[in-house]
Amino acid sequence: MTLKKTSQSMMRLSIKIAVYVIFIGGLIFMARGGYQFGKGIFSDKGFDKAPGIDVTVTIHAGDDEMDIAKNLVDKGVVGNAYIFFIQLKLYKPDVKGAKIEPGDYTLNSSKSGEELVDALYNPATGETE
Repeated sequence: MTLKKTSQSMMRLSIKIAVYVIFIGGLIFMARGGYQFGKGIFSDKGFDKAPGIDVTVTIHAGDDEMDIAKNLVDKGVVGNAYIFFIQLKLYKPDVKGAKIEPGDYTLNSSKSGEELVDALYNPATGETE
């Protein structure tokens, strides 16, 4: 009888330990992913190393910020549409009515997200065609 109780206790303890290990592993995985996502948002580095490549991107009337972000990923200017979408929200000029005008923009893949957002919202200071 004591052997049976001991075996059951060991089994319950093993299951608890396995659950805790999986839980802690999941927390570590999520923390690392969150860190990398946040690092991508606030990084001052571009998608490519300088000098990068110049890419012409066309913004169409009616494109929303996610459309623009996906377009930049497709063209190889940025690496992650969700990160650039958040950068568009964070770095948007604090001016009432600020918007990205439709047109062709020449953007460099070595520019940071903040620099790209600035070039899209302020074509006179950024590189546009």
